[in-house]
Amino acid sequence: MGKSFLTEQQIKILRLRARGLKQSEIAEMLGTSRANVSILERRALEKIEKARNTLLLWEQINSKISLEVKAGEDIFTVPEKLFKKADELGVKVPYNTAEVIAFLVEHAPIEDRLARRDFTLFLDAKDRLRISECLLEDFDEVGKKE
Repeated sequence: MGKSFLTEQQIKILRLRARGLKQSEIAEMLGTSRANVSILERRALEKIEKARNTLLLWEQINSKISLEVKAGEDIFTVPEKLFKKADELGVKVPYNTAEVIAFLVEHAPIEDRLARRDFTLFLDAKDRLRISECLLEDFDEVGKKE
């Protein structure tokens, strides 16, 4: 199996869980405790989440446009802000207002037209709209503290 952040044991456990087996059943099959299976599964899922966040961060770093949306903001104001920022940067956004709003409704943490929490909307290098709840500023702050 190619390079992965996951150990062979973690991969085995995730495969068995994906087939619907319980942790206790997997523990019996592998000759270990349910607690050990639980720990290995949790660590594997944490690694997967970190890998996803890393890829999203990389895309955000290489994006054409990055626009912060604050908790409580009405998403109907977002397209205008996006187009304004695109004009300032000389970038063409290949979506209209309705398409941007539809994307936000589908993918952003939205409730009743309002952002439930802060997130970043960005247009990546392949002209895809993306949502990141992991802001670059969070990583910049971590770097300053170390």
